[in-house]
Amino acid sequence: MPDSFTLLAHANGTFTLVDAENGQAMHSRIGPAAEAKMVYADLAELELKLDHPDRTVVLYDVGMGTGANVAAVLDRLRDQANARGRMEVYSFESK
Repeated sequence: MPDSFTLLAHANGTFTLVDAENGQAMHSRIGPAAEAKMVYADLAELELKLDHPDRTVVLYDVGMGTGANVAAVLDRLRDQANARGRMEVYSFESK
C-alpha cells in the first residue's frame, strides 16, 4: 500500500494533495484554505462557544491531512476578541 501523494495544481493557482493509492484529492478546486474556511471554520463558529475562559471546546478532525481545517479555525479564532476559552484538537489521522 503506497504512502505517497502527488501535488495537484488547480487553475486558480492553489494546490492540493492527491492520494496516489485511490486518486482522491484532499481538497476541492477552490483550494485547501478557502475550502477549510468556508466549509469548516465559518460554519463551526467556535468563537461563540469559546465565550468564557473556563469553557473548553473539543475539535475532532477526521484525518488531519494538510492541516487546513484546523489552521482555518485557528485563523478565525485569532481575530475574535470574545474567543477566550480553551480548544483541544484531536485528529483521527491513520497514515
